[in-house]
Amino acid sequence: MMDCRSIHATKLLLAGALIFLACVSERAQAQGYAPEEVLRHMTAAEGFEVTLFASEPLVRQPVAIEFDDRGRLWVIQYLQYPNPEGLKRVKVDRYSGTQYDRVPEPPPHGPRGADRITILEDVDGDGRADASHDFVSGLNLTTGLAFGHGGVFVLNVPYLLFYPDRDGNDVPDGDPEVLLTGFGMDDAHSVANSLTWGGRAESVCWSYLSVGRRKNPAPTGGGRRNGHPARGQVS
Repeated sequence: MMDCRSIHATKLLLAGALIFLACVSERAQAQGYAPEEVLRHMTAAEGFEVTLFASEPLVRQPVAIEFDDRGRLWVIQYLQYPNPEGLKRVKVDRYSGTQYDRVPEPPPHGPRGADRITILEDVDGDGRADASHDFVSGLNLTTGLAFGHGGVFVLNVPYLLFYPDRDGNDVPDGDPEVLLTGFGMDDAHSVANSLTWGGRAESVCWSYLSVGRRKNPAPTGGGRRNGHPARGQVS
């Protein structure tokens, strides 16, 4: 069984490949290449091949991905980057660290951002995404998701949220529950991210990047933290 670090590393590789394809696709289209043509300009390691699953305009600026138990790909489209909607910048330091005029209310009561969690599905089994719909939209700097406990956990700084979906119809049963708050939002490059289930069934671990230069972007310090999602606890 893969441990938390191995799972996290695998997800980073998959997310990186998807981000690379999206970015290369955008540049290639500017040069006259279609997404399928881009593949012929990529070199894969021996024993591997690269296929195109999704590209713009179906998905843009992917920052995190998760596969569900039905084989569908959930993608966070980080379209609000780099500044949260509805807030005013009052101070910016030499590293672009930003202080805002207030802490936004959690969604859906706070400013409606452009981020969204989109479900991509290969309906006809040809290896390409041919159907998509949003699980939730209007998010504001969203960088992580994990399934469990009858719903979806979502990192939308400064909050860790839980969207219940007990019947599994891909529509939240109501407004999200706020499990934790206090995650930093002063730098969209190093906010809390990468929710990942740990080795124990009742624990979830997540990591976030602090790049070692300013205040850590979470109330518990830098590095990786383990937590109990239902109790809203970290250790």
